[in-house]
Amino acid sequence: MDVAAFEKRQSIVGWRDALVLASWKVVNDAGIAARTAIESEIDQAGIYEAVVDPSGFARDRIDSVMRERTVEPLRRTFAAAAEDLREIDVRFRPLADALENSFRSIALPSPATTETEAASEAQATPSQSFGDRLASLLSGITGRKPVRHARDAGSKAFDLLSDAGDAASQLLQSGTGLHARLRGSAGDRVREGWMASSGDPAPLMAQITEIVEKVANEARSITL
Repeated sequence: MDVAAFEKRQSIVGWRDALVLASWKVVNDAGIAARTAIESEIDQAGIYEAVVDPSGFARDRIDSVMRERTVEPLRRTFAAAAEDLREIDVRFRPLADALENSFRSIALPSPATTETEAASEAQATPSQSFGDRLASLLSGITGRKPVRHARDAGSKAFDLLSDAGDAASQLLQSGTGLHARLRGSAGDRVREGWMASSGDPAPLMAQITEIVEKVANEARSITL
């Protein structure tokens, strides 16, 4: 038995596990920060976001924080791991270089619906819906001169109605669990888009784990 080779293989296993754990911690910490951030914005969500599109409200906010909190820390983590791999054995230097370069190939989660898809859906929409017609009607009413004049004159009625509507909306959402629905969507986005071990497209941690595993397998094969 080649004891030196066995020790190298054990070192590779430890290196692999340490890199996966360090990467997971970066992404997990970012997920905690993202969910904390969305909690501070949850009162901005309207009834539509809470009922019809909770994932849309959560997705962009979650992804923004996750990108900010993961890209640079993970780049440093990969760079440090590559240096550690070089120190295990000089023969691993090409693999260490490949590890650093592979970080550039990682694809961050993208929005579920692209602008092109949204435009296509809009073009495919037939006639104006009842909701659209109602919105147009209301817009026409509030745009009439007497109403505008009241606003220009400094009337507080519209502000009071708006404040009352916002308060009622928040009370309704809180009391009916719609805020919990938004929180749930935020958690789902962190787990499914960033931290899951599998998915299509592959979440961030799934990509990282695959890269690290491939590099570790190649390193082990060199020692055989």
